[in-house]
Amino acid sequence: MLFAYMGPLPAPALPRWDVLAWQHGERRVQRHSVIGCNWLQCMENSVDPSHLYWLHGRTAHLAKATDHYEEKHDFIVFDHGVMKRRTSAGDEGARVDQHPLLFPNVLRHVLKSRQTGKLVHNLQYRLPVDDTHTQVFMVLFSPDDETRTPPDADTPFEFVPMRDEEGNYRLDQVLAQDVMAWETQGPVMDRSAEILGAADRGVHIFRNLVAEQIETVAKGGAPLGVIPAGKGAPVIELEVINERIGLARPQTEAAATG
Repeated sequence: MLFAYMGPLPAPALPRWDVLAWQHGERRVQRHSVIGCNWLQCMENSVDPSHLYWLHGRTAHLAKATDHYEEKHDFIVFDHGVMKRRTSAGDEGARVDQHPLLFPNVLRHVLKSRQTGKLVHNLQYRLPVDDTHTQVFMVLFSPDDETRTPPDADTPFEFVPMRDEEGNYRLDQVLAQDVMAWETQGPVMDRSAEILGAADRGVHIFRNLVAEQIETVAKGGAPLGVIPAGKGAPVIELEVINERIGLARPQTEAAATG
């Protein structure tokens, strides 16, 4: 992947996120259709736990949407962004789903492939093209003890459209459902008339964080998540858990094939 830097030198180091740096497994990259809305709408979705059931419930084979009200949601600001933690009750006890929004425009997630049954860790980059368009790149990594992919290896690349040939959203796919929800808010959502509720606490936290970091940069400081330039930066292992799909504790490079 190519990255461009705009700003004063020295340029900060690129974060060595686990999905980019792990070697024991298979990595691939996707470019999605350009999205017709501001990037912030995509990121606010990432800290909105309610949409999981209401938007994705049937496709993701989740319980009924009203079960959302029995869950506990935590949003923890940490060194790299906002860690989201969902704790839901079930017949076999509480289950945890935990993954971060990496400030300001990346979602770190994990899913289970319907084709292979393997876990697929991923980074979803939501890059602003301009004020009303966003380009999404997705880096996916499947841990596998029989495959080795160095970080600098040539990586398979594919284009994934969010609409079909007739221009309709591909609503059998979770990612296209998200795009539908983002774009139908309009190119730039009018937030002046909205009323946030208790379930929007994550959105409120993220907006405050964006405002705080803008002020930090305006005063000459470094925003959240910026890593100073230098060699030998360690791999940033992110504590992703999803007990619903069988990931009960965070995976690391050493345990990526476990």
